Amino acid sequence: MLVHVLALLPLRSEGAAGPAGPAGGARREAVGDEEVSDEEVRDEEVSEIRRPDDSDLVADVGRDRRVRSVALIGAQAIDANELLAGLAHHPPSGIFFKDFARYDPIVLEVDRRRIRSFCRERGYLDAQVTKVEVVEESDDEVAIRFFLSEGPATILERIDLVGRPGINATEGLAAMTTSTSTSAVVASALERAAIELHRPLIYAGYVDLREQVRAHYVAQGFAHVTVDGEVLVDRQSHTAVAKLVLDPGPRVRFGTVTVEGLSQIPESAVLNRVFWQPGDGFDPERLLRTRRALYASGLVESVRFEWSKVGRPEVIDVVIHVAEPTPNELRLGGGVGIEPVHYELRARASYARKRFIDPLTTLFVDARPAWALFRNGEYAGFNVQASTSLERQDLWIPRLKGTGTIAYRQIRYEGYSTLGPSAGVGINRTFFDDRLRIDLKGALEVSAISADFDVRAARSLGVSPALPVFMLEGTLAFEGRDDPIEPRRGFFLSSSVEFGAATEGEKARYVLLTPDMRAYLPVGERVVLAARAKFGVRLLATGAVPVTRRYFGGGAEEQRGFAPRRLSPGIWHDADGRVVSQSDAETGIPNLVFVPLGGEASIATNLEARLNVLRIFQQWLAAVAFIDGGDTTLTFADLDVSRLHWAAGGGLRYHTPVGPIRVDLGFRLNRMTPLPDPNPAWALHISLGEAF
Repeated sequence: MLVHVLALLPLRSEGAAGPAGPAGGARREAVGDEEVSDEEVRDEEVSEIRRPDDSDLVADVGRDRRVRSVALIGAQAIDANELLAGLAHHPPSGIFFKDFARYDPIVLEVDRRRIRSFCRERGYLDAQVTKVEVVEESDDEVAIRFFLSEGPATILERIDLVGRPGINATEGLAAMTTSTSTSAVVASALERAAIELHRPLIYAGYVDLREQVRAHYVAQGFAHVTVDGEVLVDRQSHTAVAKLVLDPGPRVRFGTVTVEGLSQIPESAVLNRVFWQPGDGFDPERLLRTRRALYASGLVESVRFEWSKVGRPEVIDVVIHVAEPTPNELRLGGGVGIEPVHYELRARASYARKRFIDPLTTLFVDARPAWALFRNGEYAGFNVQASTSLERQDLWIPRLKGTGTIAYRQIRYEGYSTLGPSAGVGINRTFFDDRLRIDLKGALEVSAISADFDVRAARSLGVSPALPVFMLEGTLAFEGRDDPIEPRRGFFLSSSVEFGAATEGEKARYVLLTPDMRAYLPVGERVVLAARAKFGVRLLATGAVPVTRRYFGGGAEEQRGFAPRRLSPGIWHDADGRVVSQSDAETGIPNLVFVPLGGEASIATNLEARLNVLRIFQQWLAAVAFIDGGDTTLTFADLDVSRLHWAAGGGLRYHTPVGPIRVDLGFRLNRMTPLPDPNPAWALHISLGEAF
């Protein structure tokens, strides 16, 4: 085994380990200025690379050998794994197919510079790679060891926010803020930036701090604000002071709006979704809401805002650049479902035709077939859900959306099947900057239901052989969250009222009221506390509410100690379809089947803490702890909030651009008996999106 020791010398004397600056030791340090490409180093620095005069080392040039292992010796505060992963000579990666770096003695010098730059950007300005060992483990493999001397960390002692020359650093800045001191602006920015006082100076955090200060003034209407800065480093005391220089420019107002990029969509469809008027003060939140509204309409596929910055005008004329989507869109997907009573192999195909009848109308076709296999062997076959709908934007007035849908479904549940068509129409509109939403819809649902148990018992429970139901539903929702997909702060309120009439069986008439309340509170930058309370009750009913319209508890969005629909009143029947009383079922009669039939009252409460743990591929991996309570009962009189079913558990979230991928495991804490559904005492949920 041959070991090459490269005595790597500094490429450029930059004072990282050299003498201090002028008297007092203070000097300006451009932290993080050593980010260079391989090409830059090859072009500018190769002549300064020094090696031992070793014929074996000279022979290394041009030989093709892979890097079997890489180690960083001496790293204490620095994350060695993160550092090594960014080197050209990185450790092997991959599970089934390994990715090996190729050994190059010239690029090895680039990696030395990268290590030093990595340490400097994290506050270790005196860090040096003192030695590199290259160990020949075979004719075509080498192992590399970098020896690092971190040195002491440079501590950020103070942050000063001052105005550019000509701006009063106290009175002028205070007049532009909501506080009497610029220190409040810095303190607010520090809460959001990845940097802390009296901690090592992190260059990325310093850049983030500048951006947070800039965002503070942009939010107050200073669209042309600039925030420059420098870091003063005392190399003797290993301390630093960050100086931010503010030039706010004038307070800006919106001017005219023009739209570019349209060919078929009318310009009014874009202008109807602009959340400002000429003369309004500049507000980036209005730009964000406009972008969200345009994307939500489905009329455009990209949105970009542009205005002139030349001369820093007080009135900005905004140009909205949009791109129209392609007229045809096809999506295909699939998945599997594993639930306590059955398995499903699922497929999905959806097609959208934009500008179907006119530029503002879209045709949607959706099909979701699934092959279902029940664990007890009682059923194996297809479940099918299919629908066709038309959606019209700006139906009669701006931002009023109308929909019309026809659908068919054939679904096998535990103990019964339902199949039949449905048709519905609806309208919805938002108000008050898209905060308030009103939905109105009507539908006719025809469900032919076949039960595996006694027909008379089925009818008494609202499970009729044929069950046409006419429904009218209204929903009022207020959106007070900062982000509807991954909220960190704010609240959400909604309430729906459904009036229904069954035309056969007992010809039931009913009203269902379902309010839902959610709240979110950040604790620091990584923790969010979330709470929810949801309630459902039948009002003004005659006869039983049809089984297709009842409340069912349990599942990934409600009480996570139960599988979907399993927290529900129901019946037990034997293999011959005879209904068995609950008291008899509790005696342990074998081969009984539990059939959840839903209830007319329901409550669900959820409390969880969400913690962002670490980033993987630039996205957060989060851990969650939760406690859920809930119950579903036949009538409101049966609902007892002092005897809810409780479950606790935890989960993981991996945040993606389309929402978090979620895995939750819930364990039931109480009421294992009496029924419903005494087993199992836990449930695993895998889904997309937060629980609430």
